Amino acid sequence: MFIALLVLLSMTTCDTVVLTDNSIESDLKVILETKKLPPELSITYDDMHGLWGGTKITITGAGSGEIQQRDRGHEQPQILKNTLEQDQLLELVKLIIDLKAWEQRTRERQPLADESRATLTINTGAHSSTMWEWFNDMEMNKRLVQIKTKMAQMVKKTKGA
Repeated sequence: MFIALLVLLSMTTCDTVVLTDNSIESDLKVILETKKLPPELSITYDDMHGLWGGTKITITGAGSGEIQQRDRGHEQPQILKNTLEQDQLLELVKLIIDLKAWEQRTRERQPLADESRATLTINTGAHSSTMWEWFNDMEMNKRLVQIKTKMAQMVKKTKGA
Protein backbone atom coordinates (compact mmCIF):
# COMPACT_ATOMS: atom_id res chain seq x y z
CA MET A 1 0.00 0.00 0.00
CA PHE A 2 2.81 2.41 0.94
CA ILE A 3 4.69 1.72 -2.32
CA ALA A 4 1.51 2.21 -4.34
CA LEU A 5 0.98 5.58 -2.62
CA LEU A 6 4.58 6.64 -3.38
CA VAL A 7 4.19 5.63 -7.02
CA LEU A 8 0.89 7.51 -7.25
CA LEU A 9 2.41 10.63 -5.66
CA SER A 10 5.45 10.55 -7.94
CA MET A 11 3.22 10.11 -11.00
CA THR A 12 1.04 13.00 -9.88
CA THR A 13 4.05 15.22 -9.29
CA CYS A 14 5.61 14.34 -12.66
CA ASP A 15 2.32 14.77 -14.51
CA THR A 16 1.81 18.18 -12.94
CA VAL A 17 5.24 19.42 -14.01
CA VAL A 18 4.91 18.03 -17.54
CA LEU A 19 1.40 19.41 -17.86
CA THR A 20 2.59 22.86 -16.78
CA ASP A 21 5.48 22.82 -19.26
CA ASN A 22 3.30 21.61 -22.13
CA SER A 23 0.28 23.80 -21.42
CA ILE A 24 1.63 26.94 -23.07
CA GLU A 25 3.06 24.92 -25.96
CA SER A 26 -0.25 23.09 -26.46
CA ASP A 27 -2.26 26.33 -26.25
CA LEU A 28 -0.04 28.05 -28.80
CA LYS A 29 -0.12 25.08 -31.19
CA VAL A 30 -3.93 25.02 -31.04
CA ILE A 31 -4.01 28.75 -31.82
CA LEU A 32 -1.71 28.25 -34.79
CA GLU A 33 -3.57 25.18 -36.11
CA THR A 34 -7.07 26.65 -35.76
CA LYS A 35 -6.01 30.21 -36.66
CA LYS A 36 -8.25 31.38 -33.82
CA LEU A 37 -6.71 33.96 -31.56
CA PRO A 38 -8.31 34.19 -28.12
CA PRO A 39 -8.81 37.87 -27.23
CA GLU A 40 -7.29 37.20 -23.79
CA LEU A 41 -3.98 36.14 -25.39
CA SER A 42 -1.23 38.54 -24.39
CA ILE A 43 2.47 38.48 -25.12
CA THR A 44 4.66 40.98 -23.30
CA TYR A 45 8.36 41.65 -23.78
CA ASP A 46 9.89 43.87 -21.08
CA ASP A 47 13.45 45.10 -20.56
CA MET A 48 12.55 48.34 -18.77
CA HIS A 49 15.22 49.33 -16.25
CA GLY A 50 14.56 51.96 -13.58
CA LEU A 51 17.80 53.85 -14.28
CA TRP A 52 18.65 53.04 -17.90
CA GLY A 53 15.16 53.00 -19.41
CA GLY A 54 14.20 50.38 -21.96
CA THR A 55 11.34 48.91 -23.90
CA LYS A 56 8.08 47.22 -23.05
CA ILE A 57 6.00 45.72 -25.88
CA THR A 58 2.56 44.18 -25.38
CA ILE A 59 0.57 42.40 -28.08
CA THR A 60 -2.89 40.93 -27.55
CA GLY A 61 -5.02 38.37 -29.31
CA ALA A 62 -7.65 41.09 -29.75
CA GLY A 63 -5.29 42.70 -32.25
CA SER A 64 -3.73 45.52 -30.27
CA GLY A 65 -0.06 46.30 -29.95
CA GLU A 66 1.74 48.84 -27.79
CA ILE A 67 5.37 49.85 -27.39
CA GLN A 68 6.55 51.86 -24.41
CA GLN A 69 10.06 53.22 -24.93
CA ARG A 70 11.83 55.20 -22.24
CA ASP A 71 15.26 56.69 -22.72
CA ARG A 72 17.75 57.13 -19.90
CA GLY A 73 17.01 60.25 -17.89
CA HIS A 74 13.38 60.55 -18.99
CA GLU A 75 10.58 59.92 -16.53
CA GLN A 76 7.78 59.15 -18.99
CA PRO A 77 7.97 56.62 -21.81
CA GLN A 78 7.04 57.37 -25.40
CA ILE A 79 4.05 55.22 -26.32
CA LEU A 80 3.08 53.91 -29.76
CA LYS A 81 -0.13 51.93 -30.26
CA ASN A 82 -1.32 50.12 -33.35
CA THR A 83 -3.92 47.65 -34.55
CA LEU A 84 -2.47 44.37 -35.77
CA GLU A 85 -3.62 41.92 -38.39
CA GLN A 86 -4.37 38.26 -37.61
CA ASP A 87 -1.60 37.01 -39.90
CA GLN A 88 0.95 39.11 -37.98
CA LEU A 89 -0.22 37.62 -34.69
CA LEU A 90 -0.06 34.09 -36.06
CA GLU A 91 3.50 34.71 -37.32
CA LEU A 92 4.48 35.77 -33.80
CA VAL A 93 2.84 32.68 -32.29
CA LYS A 94 4.76 30.51 -34.79
CA LEU A 95 8.05 32.19 -33.89
CA ILE A 96 7.39 31.64 -30.19
CA ILE A 97 6.65 27.96 -30.86
CA ASP A 98 9.74 27.56 -33.06
CA LEU A 99 11.97 29.10 -30.36
CA LYS A 100 10.17 27.32 -27.49
CA ALA A 101 10.11 30.72 -25.83
CA TRP A 102 8.26 29.47 -22.75
CA GLU A 103 11.36 27.49 -21.74
CA GLN A 104 13.65 29.10 -19.18
CA ARG A 105 17.17 28.39 -20.41
CA THR A 106 19.17 31.10 -18.64
CA ARG A 107 20.43 29.96 -15.27
CA GLU A 108 19.97 31.97 -12.12
CA ARG A 109 23.05 33.84 -10.85
CA GLN A 110 23.91 37.13 -9.22
CA PRO A 111 23.62 40.00 -11.70
CA LEU A 112 26.70 42.00 -12.64
CA ALA A 113 26.76 45.73 -11.88
CA ASP A 114 23.95 47.52 -13.79
CA GLU A 115 22.91 44.24 -15.45
CA SER A 116 19.22 43.75 -16.08
CA ARG A 117 16.86 41.07 -17.28
CA ALA A 118 14.61 41.04 -20.30
CA THR A 119 11.43 39.03 -19.77
CA LEU A 120 8.81 37.48 -21.99
CA THR A 121 5.40 36.75 -20.51
CA ILE A 122 2.92 34.67 -22.49
CA ASN A 123 -0.66 34.45 -21.26
CA THR A 124 -3.12 32.37 -23.27
CA GLY A 125 -6.02 32.97 -20.92
CA ALA A 126 -5.83 29.39 -19.68
CA HIS A 127 -2.10 29.32 -18.89
CA SER A 128 0.73 31.74 -18.29
CA SER A 129 4.51 31.51 -18.60
CA THR A 130 7.37 33.91 -17.96
CA MET A 131 10.97 33.43 -19.05
CA TRP A 132 13.94 35.78 -18.96
CA GLU A 133 17.43 36.36 -20.30
CA TRP A 134 20.17 38.74 -19.23
CA PHE A 135 19.72 41.80 -21.45
CA ASN A 136 23.41 41.91 -22.41
CA ASP A 137 23.30 38.26 -23.56
CA MET A 138 20.26 38.55 -25.84
CA GLU A 139 22.23 38.95 -29.08
CA MET A 140 24.36 35.93 -28.24
CA ASN A 141 21.36 33.79 -27.24
CA LYS A 142 19.40 34.71 -30.39
CA ARG A 143 16.02 33.87 -28.85
CA LEU A 144 14.45 36.76 -27.02
CA VAL A 145 16.03 39.31 -29.36
CA GLN A 146 14.20 37.70 -32.31
CA ILE A 147 10.88 37.96 -30.50
CA LYS A 148 11.52 41.56 -29.43
CA THR A 149 12.43 42.53 -33.01
CA LYS A 150 9.34 40.82 -34.44
CA MET A 151 7.03 42.43 -31.89
CA ALA A 152 8.49 45.91 -32.46
CA GLN A 153 8.16 45.53 -36.24
CA MET A 154 4.53 44.46 -35.87
CA VAL A 155 3.56 47.48 -33.77
CA LYS A 156 5.56 49.98 -35.86
CA LYS A 157 4.21 48.68 -39.17
CA THR A 158 1.33 50.74 -40.50
CA LYS A 159 -1.53 49.22 -42.45
CA GLY A 160 -0.84 49.01 -46.15
CA ALA A 161 2.90 49.39 -45.63
